[in-house]
Amino acid sequence: MIELAEKDPEVVAITAAMRSGTGLLKFSEQFPDRFFDVGIAEEHGLTFAGGLAAGGMRPVVALYATFLQRGLDCVFHDICLQNLPVIICADRAGIVEDGPTHHGIYDESFLLSMPRLSVLAPKNETELKAMLFAAYEQKTPVAIRYPRGGENARLAQYGCSGQDYDFLHRTEGAQAVLISYADEMDDILTACEKLTEHRINCDALKLVKLFPFTEKMIEAVKDYKIVLFAEECVEWGSIGEHLAYCLQQAGWNGTFLHAAVHTANLPHATVPQIKQVTGLDADTLAQQVMDAWMKGENIS
Repeated sequence: MIELAEKDPEVVAITAAMRSGTGLLKFSEQFPDRFFDVGIAEEHGLTFAGGLAAGGMRPVVALYATFLQRGLDCVFHDICLQNLPVIICADRAGIVEDGPTHHGIYDESFLLSMPRLSVLAPKNETELKAMLFAAYEQKTPVAIRYPRGGENARLAQYGCSGQDYDFLHRTEGAQAVLISYADEMDDILTACEKLTEHRINCDALKLVKLFPFTEKMIEAVKDYKIVLFAEECVEWGSIGEHLAYCLQQAGWNGTFLHAAVHTANLPHATVPQIKQVTGLDADTLAQQVMDAWMKGENIS
């Protein structure tokens, strides 16, 4: 954000009583006249951002994903409907350890229905920075979702391809593909390793642009007989649900497995504990694919 602000004097940052939590402390100190903390009023912050963008400014709104839902009407009417270049940074997206009020598992179900909005998810800090700069250049509404807790050590080794999707793991002759985004890819890669031990060849695909899907991505996924999509999001209205529909419309008739949050009220626990309960851990993901593989459904 500081680099963007140094480049363009129209760049401003907005948050809602989350200056430290969203990492904007240094920005607020270096650019006090271009930082706005609206208090616990996410709705106002988003509408304010729309107004600034309409006036030629380049606002970036940083909120926790769970509190972004407070401003659903504002995202629709005051940003997306008018195609204004507002960047929404949804921090703490996915499962967190802060209890039922803070899990960022609901925002996707309404963000995917917003007109003209691109939804992105980085796998590491390098990609997050690239997405922020790309969103700035795009000059249309963009939402960037990322998890709490810093960079995943395993995913840090990967670069940034700049594509809408990346294969982080490929195996010759693979007939199964495991798909996810953000740090859930760590569990996906571990699940691939477990499947390889059982002589089941599979690939791991990471979505960069969560929605809308590109035709190229759908065509790539259609090559597999088994598709597993895992996400730290509520099941209904999720990305996986949209993907299943798009694959069906494209004529694909393989086996689709969807690992998501099947209850709307998650408890207070550690992230690994919650993933195990919801079936988003590597062991459960691998077992789902093995079960489908053993059934021999649609496998030639």
